[in-house]
Amino acid sequence: MELNELEEKVRIVLDKEENQQCVGHTFYHSKPNGNNEVFKYPNSEALIDIFETIKNESKTLSFFVQLLKESILESIEYPVVDVQTEYMGYVNVSTLSFYVLVKLGYVDNALDALNRRYERSSLTYFLINSILDSGFFKGDDLKKILIKLENEQKPPEPIERRLRRKLLRSLQC
Repeated sequence: MELNELEEKVRIVLDKEENQQCVGHTFYHSKPNGNNEVFKYPNSEALIDIFETIKNESKTLSFFVQLLKESILESIEYPVVDVQTEYMGYVNVSTLSFYVLVKLGYVDNALDALNRRYERSSLTYFLINSILDSGFFKGDDLKKILIKLENEQKPPEPIERRLRRKLLRSLQC
């Protein structure tokens, strides 16, 4: 796949994610047929499918990872209110990029980009809180997330305080 074609496909998915976040449709938990709770992030599947088509092309794969890291670094988080549904939340497509990198095993890349991110990352912290028990993160990863939380320059959001407590409990085990 050509790099410009790859970038266009990734941007289409990120744009779709942004539009869906504006009305509160993003990642969620479900209990299919009353079974165990399952984490779902529909737009991540599209990016993972793209990854599957390029995973054996090292130059293209590096570019893909770099695109997602740049999204984490550069995406601005902004509040949104949908007048029809009265949904109030944040929009931040870096959350999708973060999740895809973590899901694909590029945890160090995701955490590096998050750590270098200057903008607030409340939605990403909400995601981390949602997937913390999924086994994606090891002890050192938990410490890196905790350090990032403690280095935030703004007063903590409620999700940040909740995630901090959860991280501390996980690190004590």
